[in-house]
Amino acid sequence: MTQPVVSEHHEVVKTFHLAPNARFQIKHKDNQLWLTIVKNNEIHNQFSSRETAAILTLKILYNIMLVLCLLGLTSLLLTCQRKAFKLKTLLVISAVLFSQALLPWSGFYSFIITKLFWPIGGGVTYYIATEHLFYFMVISVATLCYIPSLVRQYQQSLLGQAQDDNRNHSLIAYASQSGTAAAIAKSIAKQLPSTSRYHITCVSSLQAQQLSNYQQVLLLASTYGDGEPPELARGFISSLHQLEHSLSTVKYSVLAFGDKQYPQYCAFGHQLCAILREKGAQALMPVTEINQGNQVSIQLWWQQLTNVLGWHNSTLEKSWQQQSVISNTCLNPHSTSRHAHHISLMAQEHDFSPGDLVEVLPRQSATAIENKLLRCGWAPSTIVTHHNQSRSLLAALQQLNWQHEQADTPQALVDKLPELSARTYSIASCADQGVIDLLVRQVVKADNSVGLCSGYLAQLSAQDTLTMVIKKHHHFHPPSVQTPIIMIAAGTGLAPFIGFLEQRLRATKCADAWLIMGERDAQHDNYFDQQLTCFEQQSCLHKRQHAWSQSSESSAHKAKYVDEIIIAEQVEIRQWLLKQNAQLYLCGNASTLGASCDAALADILGANIFKRLKQQQQIKYDLY
Repeated sequence: MTQPVVSEHHEVVKTFHLAPNARFQIKHKDNQLWLTIVKNNEIHNQFSSRETAAILTLKILYNIMLVLCLLGLTSLLLTCQRKAFKLKTLLVISAVLFSQALLPWSGFYSFIITKLFWPIGGGVTYYIATEHLFYFMVISVATLCYIPSLVRQYQQSLLGQAQDDNRNHSLIAYASQSGTAAAIAKSIAKQLPSTSRYHITCVSSLQAQQLSNYQQVLLLASTYGDGEPPELARGFISSLHQLEHSLSTVKYSVLAFGDKQYPQYCAFGHQLCAILREKGAQALMPVTEINQGNQVSIQLWWQQLTNVLGWHNSTLEKSWQQQSVISNTCLNPHSTSRHAHHISLMAQEHDFSPGDLVEVLPRQSATAIENKLLRCGWAPSTIVTHHNQSRSLLAALQQLNWQHEQADTPQALVDKLPELSARTYSIASCADQGVIDLLVRQVVKADNSVGLCSGYLAQLSAQDTLTMVIKKHHHFHPPSVQTPIIMIAAGTGLAPFIGFLEQRLRATKCADAWLIMGERDAQHDNYFDQQLTCFEQQSCLHKRQHAWSQSSESSAHKAKYVDEIIIAEQVEIRQWLLKQNAQLYLCGNASTLGASCDAALADILGANIFKRLKQQQQIKYDLY
């Protein structure tokens, strides 16, 4: 019910126009403020002083918010260098201003909103609906649509997308298969000058166009298998090939990791360098090859790089620790060769997760070296120069890998021998056990000589000590215990999965786990059989299958390979991966297990699905 306007009893303080035929007036009467809504010269609503105060407070707060919003958007518009982001910012500002322009014509929307919100409270609801809600909703929708762009802009700024700000930054990018390159990258970051700004990232999080946002790029690239890049690096390589603009402003250095035992030694590092050179980037120095993570070679590269860049020359050091041996058990003592050892170490002051690795620095027996020197007719006390320092021949050879090499003089021998390199082994336990378990096969070469590090480990006894360091392998950590998992291993590749299952054993409830294991002989090479049986009985291992390629019990165990099990179980594997979203892990030799399993999985899943699962990290590898 409307009432005629009786303005003679009120003192009008201020009038606000809502539309051509509507306004509200703030009036003063009896020392109180009254707000009156007037339409077609008739009063529609009158508000008390309390309601009026609430309305004015809302209006002030809203106007403050509007001003801050416009100032923030304008600041982004002026500082951002990306055209697409500028366009989105302009669209949001336009939406805000457009909603203000529509205010006088928002009666229809106000009517709908008023009906929806009327139970909140009469006149105030009408005012809010008319004055605020319509264009407040417009602003909110526009801002919500804008949030993903803001998040992307923030993330990209962390990786160097804010071009003007980051041109003086260094980028340290690593492509790591077993964690070696990642560990060295983090050591480099710690040694950078305090005034140096840098970003460190895995190449899986990097796009090729981001390289131009940095002054210098340090790429640490591991090669595995037959010259293959790590799985996580394939997307980056693809984007680098497709890059259209020049990288002429980028200076780079490639540190290539590999193993000289393989024909395509450090091939991925050289491939990276060739592509960067083709795209116009400038090499700070030639590709530096690192054999088996040799620390001396890494330090030499770092010294050369710091000289080129004018940085303070520092030392990249690993935190080697001495650890005691608890036990050393040969798991297949009756096997004629390929002895596998279960070695338990103290885990004091070590933080690790299943899937992590241990780097072991081998030692050479002083007695064995002395005997070899006597056969050569040289005295162990002969003085030679090693790393620009004078030391005894025996002391120098204890730091070098001397197998069967010969030389005319002691100094010539020292000069030609490679440095001792650490070897990497998977951890076969979880931290809750309080020990670090290793599964090590003693390598016997074609000339019947024993592998340096595996031979050293196989001879360890309880209470002996060894030099080691934990190497994090984040990309091969197990999933949540609530996630189904398929574990495929060959030989000592079983090691990390023992740690996975030990972790699941300690969980209250865990999802299904399936182990497919390949080895030679069922009678001699059934490692950890009792422990795996215990896992099955405790319902943390739900399915176990073995492939015995050379089983002496052919009647009981048909000779077959792991890829044959994959083909035979393809329906269930597809079910686990595609329906149950299981994670699939592979650990073993790259040229045998890796190649055969990849072919089998691509066959049963289809090439596109297989590629997608690898890109999504649903299939993970620890291959050597």
